[in-house]
Amino acid sequence: MGKKSLVEKTKKLAEGGDLGAMVTLGYWYGEGMEGLRKNHEEAFRWYKRAADKRGVTGLAAAGRCLVMGVGVKANIVEGMCLTGQAAALGSDAACYGLGIWYAYGEYGLTRNDEQAKHWLRKIVNGHCSVKHMGDAELKLARKEMRRLSR
Repeated sequence: MGKKSLVEKTKKLAEGGDLGAMVTLGYWYGEGMEGLRKNHEEAFRWYKRAADKRGVTGLAAAGRCLVMGVGVKANIVEGMCLTGQAAALGSDAACYGLGIWYAYGEYGLTRNDEQAKHWLRKIVNGHCSVKHMGDAELKLARKEMRRLSR
């Protein structure tokens, strides 16, 4: 299947309500993949559509975009709410974000090593049911847990 037909098929699925296709399109737009021009605004729109349907991966991705102001004006409160929902639903990427943000006191959170360890421990111990984080982030989560546990 060529890139163009793959993108068309994925868009059709996403427009039909497929959460995975929505997140995939968001990722492709965010990274400029599969022949799509990098477009963070379009990436956020697809992530938000998935988040609005309570898709865990969409919640995590849209939350991160809102917190960090990627493709959308930063809204830390809304972004933290979406990220927290995703983490509660088992997203490893959301747990990672919360863990790192607590560890370094970023994006309005007060530095809190216990909260950081709480969220990072879920990843390191394999307690997240939705695994959409890369190996590099998993290594960083382990490294951060070691640092915080000294």
